[in-house]
Amino acid sequence: MCCPLKKTSHYNCFKRELFIMKTINNKHPYIVKILDYHEKIWKKYYIVKLILEYCEGGNLFEYIKINGSCTHSEARVIIIKLTKTIQYINSLKIMHRDIKPENILLRTKDNIKSVVLSDFGLAKITPSNQSVVKSRSVCGSDFYLAPEIIKNKEYGIKIDIWSLGVLIFFIITGKVPFTGKNANELYNNILKANIPELWIRGTLTSCEFKIFNSASYIKKLRLDKKKASYDEEAKDNQIKDKSFENEKDSFANKKKRYTFFLKKITN
Repeated sequence: MCCPLKKTSHYNCFKRELFIMKTINNKHPYIVKILDYHEKIWKKYYIVKLILEYCEGGNLFEYIKINGSCTHSEARVIIIKLTKTIQYINSLKIMHRDIKPENILLRTKDNIKSVVLSDFGLAKITPSNQSVVKSRSVCGSDFYLAPEIIKNKEYGIKIDIWSLGVLIFFIITGKVPFTGKNANELYNNILKANIPELWIRGTLTSCEFKIFNSASYIKKLRLDKKKASYDEEAKDNQIKDKSFENEKDSFANKKKRYTFFLKKITN
């Protein structure tokens, strides 16, 4: 990536992104890596070059757009990887602020499980886990915005958990939970958590269909003083258990763990 930046504010944004990416570079397996970077001044421009690892699989949005929603096995692995990734940046007091499928890259072609988190252009470091940041500008993509941001309220690192909840919905169904004819209608649906019930293929019997009541899951992520952080959610033994990601694990164990996962998102 090579960008000529004329305005100092744009350059400062790049420097912030670079600082955050250098802080986490090569320290977590599911974050895109920086290979090199260069910067120089040419006339009135700042010339910056940021060289990232090549992710030949493209992004998650394009993959699902072409191939349809993920299988349950794929969704399980992706969600656990992303939860652990954001738990890690959460521990460093970093808010990503733009969690969406376009920013989830696939390291290898035709392997949707090879996900890595990318694009820290809107990311921000908070002074502490309890600190909040108030902004008059909207950060992130409309479909994935947390209610706090829409209401222009103070927010902290926990806003990313809302965006991940919407992303989980997209991964499983291939659709976003909130839509609208215009921005105002979309925002209103987000604030009210107006989501239709969707049918997805059941996991407990091979031909069974179950109602996936996404509303109950999304409503848990509404603006709430008790909203869980990734660190709190990831304390669960089922998430800490690395065999959860092991593709060679026995079918019985996979079924047991996925049944747990299904209960977590539907109760």
